[in-house]
Amino acid sequence: MPLSGARDGGASLADAEVVATETRQVFDIPTPKIVVTAHVVETRRCLCGCESTGEFPPEATAPAVYGPVVSGVGTYLLAHQHLPVARTAEALADLVGMEVSTGWVSGLLPKAKGLLEHFLVDLRYRLMASPVMANDETGAKVDTERFWFHAATTETLTLITCHKRRGHIGMEAAGVLPEFQGVSVHDRYAQYWRFGCQHSACHAHLIRDLAAVAERASQEPWAEAMAKLLLDAKDEAEKARAAGRTSLSRRRLKAISAAYDAIIIRAIRANPDPWLLGREKRTQAERESWNLALAFKELKAEILLYCKNLSVWFTSNIAERGFRMIKIHSRISGGFRSFEGAEAFCASWSYVSTARKHGQSPLGVLVAAFQGRPWAIPDAVPT
Repeated sequence: MPLSGARDGGASLADAEVVATETRQVFDIPTPKIVVTAHVVETRRCLCGCESTGEFPPEATAPAVYGPVVSGVGTYLLAHQHLPVARTAEALADLVGMEVSTGWVSGLLPKAKGLLEHFLVDLRYRLMASPVMANDETGAKVDTERFWFHAATTETLTLITCHKRRGHIGMEAAGVLPEFQGVSVHDRYAQYWRFGCQHSACHAHLIRDLAAVAERASQEPWAEAMAKLLLDAKDEAEKARAAGRTSLSRRRLKAISAAYDAIIIRAIRANPDPWLLGREKRTQAERESWNLALAFKELKAEILLYCKNLSVWFTSNIAERGFRMIKIHSRISGGFRSFEGAEAFCASWSYVSTARKHGQSPLGVLVAAFQGRPWAIPDAVPT
């Protein structure tokens, strides 16, 4: 198209001097195009009469199948974006032009779980070998029944499993805690104490309990004093960790321990036997304060472990964060239709979550799994 000037009566600007330029970039995605790849396997007979047949690639499991990319995208929409099956099929048709059935989509997560068997075994062994791990559990509906999801999590690893039972049976079935010898950070749920590892109490739960007691109890405010002691010790521990130390000094540990004991004495004195007050029972507020004071008395070592071992986390929030996707999935997709479906989702999410912690693309690792080469957890780099 010829260039023309606005002020010179339409004369051509083809040879005119360029006095300025301006560039604008437009980023877009090309229209998706379905590519069909035909794999041909030959059988050849050598001079001796023996016949040899080539092998199809892992994704070519039948005469006509959907490839690893569309399978990875579908699984990504199910496990990472939490779309229901019907909407996933819709999205594949609209976004990539691939018309698929809901039956095929519903089989993606179980298929992914089967492809991740070796990854899940490796994941469990690495968790068992971890020095510190956070554990938690949460309930969700599977069909019409309540099931329990169990988390075993570190800063680089995530394992979510599903079981009918909340307690030690469900925890044992997850396959990590029975052999774990490190420190488990948890919410003091009684079933965790049945395992022979070391234990550390989640201070987020403790401080919430202390705040509730401080708000409702009219006795001496021992709860505020204990919360302040724990938070001050947390700040000290973080500074010491940043300085490359593995524990607070013996002097500071002794001082924190003495302050802790003094607060417990105040707590016990603030909750006298109700008979001494002319009553048979404690009030609800008194009972909560008394029970919490006893818990602090009995679990002193587990509560203060993060000061002695600076690799121990102050809370188990890292495990709770692993459950967010379970809750999101239940709200968006309406829950799980079967136990097998819930198990398949947990396997896929454990894979994706762990890969994300290592800086990997969720979509990329899912496509790799369907290509027959699942992403593998890298060995830790020596420091």
